[in-house]
Amino acid sequence: MCVICGAVDKSCVSAIDQAAIRSHRQLDQRFEPAMDQSERERRCYDWRRAVKRSKGWIESS
Repeated sequence: MCVICGAVDKSCVSAIDQAAIRSHRQLDQRFEPAMDQSERERRCYDWRRAVKRSKGWIESS
């Protein structure tokens, strides 16, 4: 089956058989997270703190 869609929408996605998609899908590489959860959480916490501190630096004109 060949389906051509100008824009991906619900009608287009529902017209495609999900099993057919899975049968043709091939993975060349698979990436798994190497960072442990506690390190990831600490970095996300630090990132959110940095973003919060950076807000309001630019004065509106």
